[in-house]
Parts: sequence; structure tokens; C-alpha cells
Amino acid sequence: DETYASCFEVYDGSISTFPTWGVPPYDFDWTGPNGFVSTDQNLSNLLAGLYTLILADDNGCDQTFDITITEPTDISVAETLTDVSCFDGSDGEITLLVSGASPDYDFSWSGPSGFTSSLQDISGLEAGDYDLQITDANDCVFNFSYTIDEPDAIVLLRLQIKFYVQENSL
Repeated sequence: DETYASCFEVYDGSISTFPTWGVPPYDFDWTGPNGFVSTDQNLSNLLAGLYTLILADDNGCDQTFDITITEPTDISVAETLTDVSCFDGSDGEITLLVSGASPDYDFSWSGPSGFTSSLQDISGLEAGDYDLQITDANDCVFNFSYTIDEPDAIVLLRLQIKFYVQENSL
């Protein structure tokens, strides 16, 4: 019985064995990724990869089993940022295309001036930094940050004032 790793690059896979052949007691000889070795019957905190078990009974008979622990793919987020069009405006947008990990996703945004949202795509944004936390169906958490910019304020560099004096003729 195997449990797959819940999140990308998280070591929480497991394998439980229940031998039903041969003569107990059994010897367990495991090998796996990154030089993994164990003589335990059951394994936990496993990373994704191929695990090989040589199971021997008390009579010296053995069988070999290959078990693969898989993991979800890493999350992929493609974003489109639309900056604020005028200084001190609030028409910025962030649109996301999310894939990978374990759909369905929950979104939790925070930003300037107490901004929060649980929507995937957000709009009506002022300039500033927006933090996003995505939680997938396996409760894996991914964090991202985005910056919405704005143009500089319009500055009057030179002001020329002309006065015209008009004479009154009485």
C-alpha cells in the first residue's frame, strides 16, 4: 500500500507492506532515490521516486517489488499585469493562468490600503505590491508577489505668466 507525496518536492509519501506468502519472519531490504536504504517493513517521509524492495522469508526465498511514489507537478502561474494608467489611479489588473499542482485552487490576495480578495483575477487596483497565496486541493501552499506600477505625477516645470495692462481712456 503506497501513499503518494502530497505536494511537489515534499517528503511525505509512504509505503506499507503486508506480506502474505512464505514463512515469517521476513527481511526487508529497501533501496530508493538519492541513496535511500532501509530494512524497515513500512516506510514514511518518502520523496517521489522508485523504491525497490527485496522481501525474503525465513526459508531464504525472496521476491523483488518495485513501487513508485509519485508527486504532483510544481504549480505554474502565468500572469498578465496591467499597470495603473494615471498617477494615483486605481485601474490596475492582475490576471492569472494557473496549472499544475493539484487543482482546485484557493486564492488569497493582499495589497495596499488593506486590499484583500479571494478571486483568481483582480482588478481596480492602485499602484503597489500585491501578495498572493495559492492553496491547492492537497493543501500545498505557493506564494507569489506582484507589483503594479503607475506613471509619475504630471509636474509643471515652467509657468510663464504674462500680464497685459490696458489703459483706460476717460
